[in-house]
Amino acid sequence: MKKTPTYSIMIMSHNNHNMLEECITNIKLYTPIPYELIIVDDASEPPYKRQDATVIHLPRRSNCCNLRNVGMEMATTDYVFWLDNDCMVGPDWYKPMIEVVENDPMIGITGQPKDS
Repeated sequence: MKKTPTYSIMIMSHNNHNMLEECITNIKLYTPIPYELIIVDDASEPPYKRQDATVIHLPRRSNCCNLRNVGMEMATTDYVFWLDNDCMVGPDWYKPMIEVVENDPMIGITGQPKDS
């Protein structure tokens, strides 16, 4: 029997907690598949806190590559979706990316076009 893939949604954020909350609300609304939520907080003041997610608070500002690497170290799943806190997802936002990587074993990373 084929194993069901698992998913992480990782959000990088700095200070704009209201925008981050809106991003998470959209994810919850439009993501019916099970996932773990990882927030990489880039030295926000005050630090971001949330009970239903893994929150990693970095003490000093960093760059997006480092933020993603820190989050990837925490991910325990087959696939990881990277978002910034200003991303607002819509219906089926994740499906085209899953389809691409599952249909070609040579592909290890994908993304949606900017206008999607």
